[in-house]
Amino acid sequence: MTDTIRRMAVDFFRSRHREISVSLFSSGEELLGSGRKMDLLFSDIRMGEMDGLETALELRGRGFDGYLIFTTVLREMVFRSFAAGPFDYLVKPIKPEDFANTMERLLAAMSGEGKSLLVQRGAESRIVSFNEIVYCEVIDRKVYLHLRCGETVDYYDRIERLEEKLDRRFYRCHRSYLINMQYLRSYHKGIAVLESVLGETGAGLAPDMQEKDQVGQPASGFRFAQERRQGQRVTESRKFEIPISRLKTGSLPRRFCDT
Repeated sequence: MTDTIRRMAVDFFRSRHREISVSLFSSGEELLGSGRKMDLLFSDIRMGEMDGLETALELRGRGFDGYLIFTTVLREMVFRSFAAGPFDYLVKPIKPEDFANTMERLLAAMSGEGKSLLVQRGAESRIVSFNEIVYCEVIDRKVYLHLRCGETVDYYDRIERLEEKLDRRFYRCHRSYLINMQYLRSYHKGIAVLESVLGETGAGLAPDMQEKDQVGQPASGFRFAQERRQGQRVTESRKFEIPISRLKTGSLPRRFCDT
């Protein structure tokens, strides 16, 4: 299977006139011990002593921020895999057309990393990167963009107009919310959990981060936590629990695999 994925990946990128370097690993332990830096990782889930999800979580903890694609026969693992922030989930045996569709979306995501939103407030204008937006919320006639850094940008607009301006990484999970799927970590009983990691403590963190949003009301299930990673390194993370409407509940898993 690793040889098959290697061949499919090389053929795909060559067809797009891009050369890549590929490394193969027979276990999670071998991958973690290699110290290899990667832009894209394909990983099975059911492996040896350390399974693919454990390996991916350890990699994320070490700072891996590249694209992750799980390949497995275990369809039921799609919800658990949210915790590792995968880009997609390919079910084996992998069909060439499914692989090609995933890779096309991957290239689009890579080229879209510079996409941004122009926010206008009266005579003032501001550019906000799509990557920085964790989720969007509408209250009355105002839109609130909750950013990864902890800041909230507000302006007057309709959420329908905003949805048209954003790309496919954003999902309208509720009439009042748009979530950025790249920050989705879990989904359970009508609640989507989003997480944004801010960086090392004291390293450019927003000074006014408190356990409420900047609208002056408690954020939806907002939690603020410190995580110790890489020895003594400490990172700050914010978690948000966003409601999923009943009409959208069944479509979220499909939308996740479609992003």
